[in-house]
Amino acid sequence: MISDGFWDWQIYINGTLNTEGRFEDKGKEKVPGLGELVLGQASREPNTEDSFNKTEAFTGEMSFVNIWSYVLDRQQVSAHLESIIA
Repeated sequence: MISDGFWDWQIYINGTLNTEGRFEDKGKEKVPGLGELVLGQASREPNTEDSFNKTEAFTGEMSFVNIWSYVLDRQQVSAHLESIIA
């Protein structure tokens, strides 16, 4: 969510807040059409064609990955989790 020129983000795992942060929107943070969103891998070095590092890759399964254009509060996250596991 952008507020005062900053993006706020949160990651919940199984309904529990795992990490959160914020960064300044400098107009370069948008993913352009044909851009990529990578889950389960540490970021690549900027401006390189390096392949992904297997030692930094997620091993396992992901399901019910959701992205919102606004920050949900803890109650909304809990309610959403309950609705998909019920």
